[in-house]
Amino acid sequence: MTRTAAFEVTVLAQLEPAEAAQWDAEHVAIPHLDDVRGNLTLPATGQNGASLAWATSDAATISATGEVTRPAHGEQPVVVQLTVTATKDGATATHTYDATVRPLPADADYEAYFFPYFEGESTPDGESVYFSVSDGNDPLDWVELNDGEPVLTSGLGEKGLRDPFIIRSPEGDRFFLLATDLRIYGGNNFGNAQERGSRA
Repeated sequence: MTRTAAFEVTVLAQLEPAEAAQWDAEHVAIPHLDDVRGNLTLPATGQNGASLAWATSDAATISATGEVTRPAHGEQPVVVQLTVTATKDGATATHTYDATVRPLPADADYEAYFFPYFEGESTPDGESVYFSVSDGNDPLDWVELNDGEPVLTSGLGEKGLRDPFIIRSPEGDRFFLLATDLRIYGGNNFGNAQERGSRA
């Protein structure tokens, strides 16, 4: 048996070196430039192949390679101009990005433990992320948040969200949550998960 399918393909025109350099200079993706709280990744190559070189208006706050030194707690945020020069086949272009570096947070005493978790594989919403906090400094006494309902759910792939792991930044004012995009409830198993797991 044979089958034939037709697909439309759009081939983009190749940019001239000057256009490529200009585009790459103006389209560098640096997340959260208006709220910088940690080191930045300043790419060395643009999407069109231009080489990128960086300069900074305040190397003591943000270096030309992206290392960030935040102002002390109580000081004002610092705005730093990061200027990129893109070079492609002898053509160059520059663009400046403003980065706002936030001051460090105040030191604070720990008040409780935070516990992200999933409930299991026996209910439709068990493989969702729930939150609890300890009652003071007692890690054996927990209070459910959100009335015991899931805080984070997934509508992608297998629609499961489990095995959460919380990460706190060294500065203490950013948190990241990693979780597995996986669902066992409903007849799935770990063999299938390993071979054909969710690809959302």
